[in-house]
Amino acid sequence: MSTYSPPPTQRSTPTQPSAATLETILAKLETMEQTLQQLAHVMSPVPDAMATATDLLDAYAARQQEQGQDPEENTRQALLLLERLTRSHTLHHLQTLLQVADQSPELVAHLVDLTDTWADQAADRGIDLEDRLKRLQALVVQATAPLVLEKAEALVALTAQADELMSFAVDQVDDSIRTLQDRGLDPHALADDGLQLMAMLAAAYRQTKQAPPRSVGPLGLLKALSDPDFQKFLGFVTQLGKHVGQQL
Repeated sequence: MSTYSPPPTQRSTPTQPSAATLETILAKLETMEQTLQQLAHVMSPVPDAMATATDLLDAYAARQQEQGQDPEENTRQALLLLERLTRSHTLHHLQTLLQVADQSPELVAHLVDLTDTWADQAADRGIDLEDRLKRLQALVVQATAPLVLEKAEALVALTAQADELMSFAVDQVDDSIRTLQDRGLDPHALADDGLQLMAMLAAAYRQTKQAPPRSVGPLGLLKALSDPDFQKFLGFVTQLGKHVGQQL
């Protein structure tokens, strides 16, 4: 019985790289080594910089905590603010604001021209704006003097007590009304009588001013006793004196 034997495998002999290929590989390796060295030189300060930044952040967080601030909350609020600032409508408003800022020199020049025009018109009417500004400045200095400010503060404090003062005044009026009512007087009727008396005295005063009286001696006074109007006045005074005496 015959046995199967596999055919012998043919081994390919590896090709040796050429000298040019080896030189190319060596050149690339040398270039890579130089690049890595340069990168290492550039990156060498990074750890120190990172350590410094970390120390600064730690110191900042410690100061914030000493002041009662929450660094994490502040950071979160800052991120929220940054998010709001980068919204489309916010950016649109910021761009509009920047455009206005770009036009600000022209606006300022226009405002200066308007101010000059107003100053010229005021000068034509005889108004000295410089003098008025100086007087206004002096007024501001006087108004902000310590003594004036103290009085203003006292007035503000008094105004804060206005409710109490009004309540006190109302209580006094109520007490006066009750006193009048206890004496059998009607405050409303008394007010009407007072107004009527004031009107009567005012009318008599106007008539007297229209015809100024002459000097009257004892004989003139005796003659006036026969005047009906003067007699009515004497009767009124006599009756009034009687009633006043009853109230005493």
